[in-house]
Amino acid sequence: MQVWMNGRLALSKQASRFELPIDLRSLETMTPLEYLRKYCIVTSRRRMLYDKIYMKYRDGRTGNLGYHVSGRRQKAFWDTS
Repeated sequence: MQVWMNGRLALSKQASRFELPIDLRSLETMTPLEYLRKYCIVTSRRRMLYDKIYMKYRDGRTGNLGYHVSGRRQKAFWDTS
């Protein structure tokens, strides 16, 4: 496993950027997930880390992160994200 996968990446203001729509009223009808899809920009380096962690902990059948993750694995997930 690569060194950067063993520990947390340093928190950085440059890791992601949150923008706002020109018409702020559109936020009233937007779900949080829609907002993140449209207006949250993640740097390629951080995206690569998130993709690696996702692939490590995803459910093989559905491709989703499962709620069934054991306590030890859950702690490892949050310690590396």
